[in-house]
Amino acid sequence: MLTGETEPTTGTLWKHPAMRFAYVAQHAFHHIEQHLDISANQYIQWRFQSGEDKELMAKETRKLTPEEKELLAKPVNWEGEKRVFESIENRRKLKKSFEYEVKWQKLPDTENSWIPREKLEKWGFDKILQIADD
Repeated sequence: MLTGETEPTTGTLWKHPAMRFAYVAQHAFHHIEQHLDISANQYIQWRFQSGEDKELMAKETRKLTPEEKELLAKPVNWEGEKRVFESIENRRKLKKSFEYEVKWQKLPDTENSWIPREKLEKWGFDKILQIADD
């Protein structure tokens, strides 16, 4: 559970947004086996070329379930309007927490909103926050 390989079946798993956890698995070769035709340098460049860790994004804990996708597609009430979440674009420190720049569906980037983490958690966007924090 620490590395995101498995989902917990009971209890609550909590991770601080600023925590970074790194490890080398004993079975790390299963990642590299698919890239034997390139050098280690090329593998690292491929893995992080988009600014995100491709191996991390492939983990089960980073994939949205159909229920989570359905939740994200439901309109939420923000500033007196019903809006539909599209993506998290950015993050910044807000006192002892964070706030996230949210892009809304069918609205231009100029309409993006900075929303406190607690509000997004209240809406049930926990996994999206976890992905944004990684």
